[in-house]
Formats: sequence, C-alpha cells, structure tokens
Amino acid sequence: MEVKKSFFKKFFQRKKIIGISFSIFIFFIFTISILSSFAIYEYFDIKKNPIDADVISRNINWYDYYSDGIIEKNVEEYRQYIKNKSNLIDTDFDEYKVPSDTLIEIEITEAYDFDEQNSSIYSKGFITAIWDQNAVQNYREKNTNLTLHKKTNNDILSTTYLNFYDSENQIYRKLFLDNSSENKISKYEFSGRFRVDRDLSRFPFDKVIFEVGLTSLLDARDVNFINGDHESFSDDKYRFEAYVHKQEICFESGEDNEPQWACNYNDLRPNFYSYIDHSDLNELEIDHKFGYVPYINVEITFQRAYTSSFFRYILPLIVGIIVLFLTNYLSDKYRDFKLATPPTVLLTFIFMQNGYQAEIPQISYITFLDKLYYLSYLSAIIQLSNTLIEINYRNRFKRKIEKLFSINFSKLFRLIFIFITVFVPIVLYLSS
Repeated sequence: MEVKKSFFKKFFQRKKIIGISFSIFIFFIFTISILSSFAIYEYFDIKKNPIDADVISRNINWYDYYSDGIIEKNVEEYRQYIKNKSNLIDTDFDEYKVPSDTLIEIEITEAYDFDEQNSSIYSKGFITAIWDQNAVQNYREKNTNLTLHKKTNNDILSTTYLNFYDSENQIYRKLFLDNSSENKISKYEFSGRFRVDRDLSRFPFDKVIFEVGLTSLLDARDVNFINGDHESFSDDKYRFEAYVHKQEICFESGEDNEPQWACNYNDLRPNFYSYIDHSDLNELEIDHKFGYVPYINVEITFQRAYTSSFFRYILPLIVGIIVLFLTNYLSDKYRDFKLATPPTVLLTFIFMQNGYQAEIPQISYITFLDKLYYLSYLSAIIQLSNTLIEINYRNRFKRKIEKLFSINFSKLFRLIFIFITVFVPIVLYLSS
C-alpha cells in the first residue's frame, strides 16, 4: 500500500525558485539579511559616534574663553551667586583680573618602544615655564585653596601633571627654579609611557597621533597657559618601529599653514564641579555646567609604513585570491582539485585574520583589513559555488542565468569575482 507524502515533504521536494531549492534560497536570504543589518548598523554607528575623538571633544579653544570679557563675566556671576547664598561681601574676595600669560614650552627629545597592544609609547623631554606675579589669581573666596595658590605662584609647574599612560617608570621632577626676579622661570624633566590615539579604520594603513599634554590643578580663571611657538620634537629618527614620522599642517586656516613635525595647541578641558570643593552650588552648576582647566599639548603624527603594511598584510590575501582565480581555469580533469581549493583557501584566510587581530587591541569598529578578509571569504564562496554549479551540466539555475544575461555562466562568475576583488576594495578604502 502506497503511503501519501505529507504536505511539507512535498513542498520541500518540489518547491523551486528560479531553479534553486527553497531551503537554499531561504538560507541565503537569511544570511544576506543578517550581514546587511550589521553593515547598516555599523555605518550609522560610525556616523553617530565618530572614531576621531576631536570630533566629539568637549574641550574648547583657549582664545574663545579669554576673549571678549567672557572670563570676567563668568567670575562676576560666580561671586554674585556666592554672596546671595551666604553672608559674604565684596571684601571677602580679592580684586580679580584676568591672569597674565604663562608661557610654557614642551620639548620632546626621545620617543621609542611603541607598544601596539597597549597603544602607548615611551618618551622623554623637558618642560619650561616663565611667568610673572600676576600669573596666579583667585576667583573664589580669599581663604579658599590658599596653599595651592601659594605653591603655584612659587613654582607654576609644581601644580601641573602630564597625561602619562601609567605610573610605571614615570618621572616628572624639577631641574631648575628661579623665582627671585619679576619674571620667574621653572624647568622640569619628564619620562614615561604615554597613550597614543589610533584610528584603525584604515588598518593596515593607519595613522597614530602621539600626544604629550600638560594640565594645571588650578582653574582657567586662575591661571592662563600659553604654548610657545617652537619646535617641540627634536628626535631625529624617521622610523619608529612599523611607523614613520609624518609632517602635518597644524592649522588649516591662517598664514602659518606649512607642514610641521609637531603641532602645539592651547585648549581648555572641562573641570566638573566637585561636591567637596563647591558645596551648595547646585544652581550654579546647572547654569554653567562646569569650569575649565588649562591644557596645552604637543601632537606628533606617525604613519604606518605603506610598503611594510602591503607586504605583511595585503600580499598574502592577494596570493590567495590569485590561487582561487587561476583554479577556475583548470579543466574538468582536475575537478577534485577545483572543489578542494576554495575551502582550503577560505580556512587559510580565517587563520590569517585571527593572527592579525591578535596584534592589535580590541576595537569597537571594523578595520579596512577586516573588510578585505570578508571580501576574500565571499570570493572563496563564489568560487566554490561556481565549481559546484559547473559540475552539474543540467542545472536549471545555470541555464536560466545564461539565457537572462546572454553570457556564459562561468564568464559571469569571473566578472563578479574580478569586481569583488579589484574594484570593491578601492571603494571600501575611500569610505573607511
């Protein structure tokens, strides 16, 4: 007695979409949907949260804070608020005026031992400051932070700190101090490890910005740091491990737009009100959000060497792609070899990608090299699919495609393969 087949069994056996089984069609649609969803999410996430920290920085320009009487107005509002909330009067505050400029020069003499895993570099150098008796002010009450202000007035670098990466082998000590004359001079030496900012979106053709920054413990209303216009990087080495020293244009506008080996900047960093230091200032905090502290920094740009990047990371991928491409030209006599090559190359690509990812830190976005690997995976799958379809001479999908495009199926696959491996990488690089 013949048993009738179930509805689902008949459906999966007979249902075809342009000659492809329904299950395979659903699988590829699902896979493409997943990949597209994450690709779209990555695109909008990068737009919303740029990789470049300067794009979303809360730092402000030094000139914007000290010009047009902004700082005097800020101090007056602060003092008025304090007087309204307490029994203080005008005599409880010192006469305030904008602090005079403190000229500070940061000179980096050496940079070496770049650690890619920790994104840090070891550096040495000197910091020199010159100031006068009006360089330290007090915008708050007379009896507030007296010790800190006196220490700063005596040696303005004694209340500053550098952006060291960690405390291991960290040195920041005084070499020279002359505060007996009207113009006081202080000089410190420093050495230690500093963090570098890395944009790895175009890895292995990435760029690194090495920054040494100096911050004061006093508010920007009390001290005014100016970074001198001087040569800040005196290390004559051109090559730093896998990177080369690159000149950059420090300011896009103005007359001084010549490329420099190092760029000096004057910024102010947010200094959030502390509950301990600024008790009962909730309303003022809402109005002004936060104060600022002086921050001067030197930025040096390193570019990963193009030639070494190409031969170390890109060339192995190109060799694998060439093997896939040439395998397609083998005759049917070597059918087994044609079937075995794409999976072997695909596994090699996966192994290579895991190896390179172990060399760089975990990051929250996709690098250019990752995109190349994904294209390489796709090219291997395309090559394998082409071989499987070519084996079956009576494949309906092959006949319909050849009829639709009036081109040999194998040639069509080769054109798609060339487009993916030659032209798409260029578009991905430009869009990274």
